This record gives sequence, structure tokens and C-alpha cells, in this order.
Amino acid sequence: MAEENKIKSRTYIPKVYYKGELLPYKETPLTIKDVELCKYCKEEITLEQIKHIEPDVNEDLAKSIIKFLNKYDNDFKLDTCLRKAHFISQCLVESNKLKTLKEYMAYSPKSLKSYYKETEHIKLTDANIETYKDKFKIVDSRKEADKKKDKEKKDKYSAFSKLNPAYIYGSTIKKAYQEKIYLNTEKTIYIQVLSHSHNEKEVANRKYSNRTDLGHSGGDDGYNFLGRGIIQLTGKTNYNIFSNYRKKHPFPDDTSGDLDFTKSINSKKLEDKKNPIYAVQSALWYWMIGNGKVYTYSDKDSIENVSKRINGGTNGLEERRDYTLKAKEEKGFKVYKHYEETHKNGTKEEKREVENILAEISKDNILIEKKSNGKKINVNLKDPEAEALFKKLRKQESFSIEPIGINMIPFKITADFKLEIIRTNTEDGKKSKKKRKKKNEESK
Repeated sequence: MAEENKIKSRTYIPKVYYKGELLPYKETPLTIKDVELCKYCKEEITLEQIKHIEPDVNEDLAKSIIKFLNKYDNDFKLDTCLRKAHFISQCLVESNKLKTLKEYMAYSPKSLKSYYKETEHIKLTDANIETYKDKFKIVDSRKEADKKKDKEKKDKYSAFSKLNPAYIYGSTIKKAYQEKIYLNTEKTIYIQVLSHSHNEKEVANRKYSNRTDLGHSGGDDGYNFLGRGIIQLTGKTNYNIFSNYRKKHPFPDDTSGDLDFTKSINSKKLEDKKNPIYAVQSALWYWMIGNGKVYTYSDKDSIENVSKRINGGTNGLEERRDYTLKAKEEKGFKVYKHYEETHKNGTKEEKREVENILAEISKDNILIEKKSNGKKINVNLKDPEAEALFKKLRKQESFSIEPIGINMIPFKITADFKLEIIRTNTEDGKKSKKKRKKKNEESK
């Protein structure tokens, strides 16, 4: 170990139990000394670090959550440079730069269409078109060529139009739509979908209500248990497990008592910007325990696995990668310095672990992200800084040594500490071989 390592100690009062009863004996303090591998891990999270990752962050909400994050960090696996970098980066994506603590359900009609079956359509008739007048209007912008095509195709369409409900409940604020609707075999109309916001409850229920893997059984379960908090805790099952955990393991300095977040009156508290304590608690619970202990994947510096464990897929992967790489920089959470410190102060096993991680994340790792507009892009998760650091740490000069004692073939020690023969056909080597052969014969 390096001499400059700082030593810190923890003192425990050991207690021995037998069949559930504490044995009566004199308690003796036990002190355990730990070596501090990285001096940066103990630094608190700051607004400046978060703004370095995303300058457009909601500063007011960021300040509020930082207070709780720094209070809970050591107890909820937010105690290393790597863990902080990955956690904050994922939170920024999930909460849209900390501007919302609730999942944004503004799906476009194109994205929402797939959630409806073919039989789930709105039939437009002269009688009910008036009902949807604020959602779309009938227009007649056909050219003569279009009319001719319509006439040729008229026998292919049913007697009534079939309008996908996505055009009514989805958001059309960003994009205007114009659809051709066939009312019957004799009449064809065009409708222009007007600019309108989404119906949050309808969209959430359509997306989540029948997800039994989330613990839902239809009805309003989708809306009641949509994503909330700084990591967007989703699903009744997760809400329930978080509630039970919090009951058995109260958070430090939280005097609000037992809360059942499966009740709608409490579930809304996870999205409270004025008091984001539960938004933070739910995220930290999920980080430490949920979905296979997410923090363990940050220990391996795996953007891919952390993202999939939190998001369930590759949504927003490009942004997650960009945020994480920024978070690892010196103005962020000093992850590259963390690697250097750990490599310098660590054991052989810890040094090797650093090198293995850096080697792994230095490789090309291309995944596909599907954008909201339906386009697919390739996202390379390779970390160029890690590649440069790996080469730096492995750059050690080879040197030769002359063994002491019996004449042996000299070796050289390479950077990865493997012995390589550098001289084979020497007189000394031949004499040494004959001596060993003679000695073996005499011993028989």
C-alpha cells in the first residue's frame, strides 16, 4: 500500500446472541481500520457538478434534492465517484433535467397507435363528428387526381370510417396531421387533426393498466402508478415494496412515519416538487435494492446495464451516454481520477479490477435507440477517456534481472508481470542444464 494512504477507523460494540437472547458479558469496543483508496469518493454532490453535466437543469429542484442525496448517500450506495456519476446522469434523463417528477405521457398519435387494437376505433358519422370538433376538423383539399384515385379505391373500404383513438388522446402540439377518411363507399372526406394536448389518464392507462408484470389489474392502475420521482418509480408492485421497505427501515431524520404509497393520496407525494423527499427516497431505494441492485452495475461502469435496469430498454440511450461521460470528468464526479487513485493505492486485485473495467469500456459497444419519431440510431457506448487512461496505467517499462545463485536463463518482467525468456542458447545455460541432469541421475 502507498504510504500516503489515509487511515480511517470504525468502532463497533460487538454483541453476541444465543437463541434470540443477548448474552451477558462485558462489551469491548472493536476498532477496524480501513484504507481510503480514493479521496474524492467522500465529496458531497454539488449543484456545480450537476450543472456541468446539464447546464439547463432546474436549479431550484436540484438544490432541494441535493440536500437529501447528501444526507442519505452513505446508507444508500451513493458513496463512490462512479455511483454518483451514474445515478445523477440517469436522474437527469428520467426527470427531463429535473424539470418534472412525473412521467411525461405526451405520446404522439403515431407512437400511441400501437396500444390500440384494430377493433378499438372511433366510428365517424354525421351524428358524432360534432363531439370531436375541438380535436379535428373536416377539410376538402383534394385535387382532381386524388378524387379519381378515391373513386377507384372506394370498394376497398368499409361503410364507416375507422379513426384510431390515438388521434383524439395523443398529443398533436408538436406536429399537425391530415388524414384521409372514408365515411362510406360513396363519400370520402379529409380530416385535419387540430393542435391539442394529450389526455394523461387515458394514455397512462392505455400504456400500463394491463401490465401484470407491474402488479396491475386494469382500471386506473396505469394512471395511479405511472413513473414518479427522480428515477420514475413505476408500477404498483414497486410502490408497494418501497412502502414496506420504508416502514421497516426508516430514512435518517425522516419523522413523517409510515406511508402507503399504493394509496392515491400518497402516490402523488412522489411527484411533489416543493418537498421532494419521497421523490429522492423512492429513487435511492430502487438504486440500492430494485431490479437486481442497480448500483452494482455502476460499479462496473456499465452505461448499458445501468440504463436497462432503470429504463427497461434503450430509450434515451444517447442522452444517458452523453450525461454519464460528462459526469465522469473532473468538473463532474472525478471518475477518471478515482480510477488513478484506486490503481495507485489498491492491492494487486484492485489494480487488476480497475484495468479490467477500463479495458471493457474502451471497446466499441453499439446499441440501437429508437427515437420518438420512429427513427432508429446507433449509439456507441465506448469511453475514449477510459481508453487513454487504460494505456497510461499499463505503460510500464520492461526491465531485465540477473538471477542470484545457480546460473539460470535470464528473464525479463513485462508490464503484466509475465516471465519471458530473453536468452536461450548460452554456454552458461548449457552447463546449467548438464548439472541439473547429472544431479537428477545421482539422486535416483
